[in-house]
Amino acid sequence: SVTDYYDAFCDNPWLLLYKEIDQKYPDCKFILTTRDEKSWIKSVCNYFNDSTSEIRSIIYGKGSPLGNESLYLEKYKQHKQEVIQYFKGKPHKLFILDLNDEKKWEKLCAFLAQKVPLEPFPFENKTNTTKVPQKKRISFQKLLNYFKLSNQKKFLFIEAFISISISRFLIIFFAFK
Repeated sequence: SVTDYYDAFCDNPWLLLYKEIDQKYPDCKFILTTRDEKSWIKSVCNYFNDSTSEIRSIIYGKGSPLGNESLYLEKYKQHKQEVIQYFKGKPHKLFILDLNDEKKWEKLCAFLAQKVPLEPFPFENKTNTTKVPQKKRISFQKLLNYFKLSNQKKFLFIEAFISISISRFLIIFFAFK
């Protein structure tokens, strides 16, 4: 029912519903974004790290990408092939946007029959994909730096730490439903 109120959708859970959306809106268009698989999995691991989610469990079979990289890559490839197969013979409905293509704007705008914007192609959540970050540990030097702070700053630090801890606890243990 949500699809009646908006013109465009991206990301989750829409990748699971493309067939139903195509049947409900026969004139709609689809954009499948792709990129180098190694770069994609590194980005996914960097972004989600070891966090889990119900939607990733549904899509990939496991909630966290760390330790499940081959499973995530397999599902990524499978989804790409299923979408291409579903829209085979319907080039007016599906555009495959390679995020590494230098002419992204030109090709995307041609597909959508829109003018090419003057601004650069936008990227959100762009991560450094060279390595998976390790969890940060409190170093002895950081602990010493804390004791060098003024009492007012120590109090603010403790207050912020407690507030963030409570927020994290609430996010982890209470679902947003």
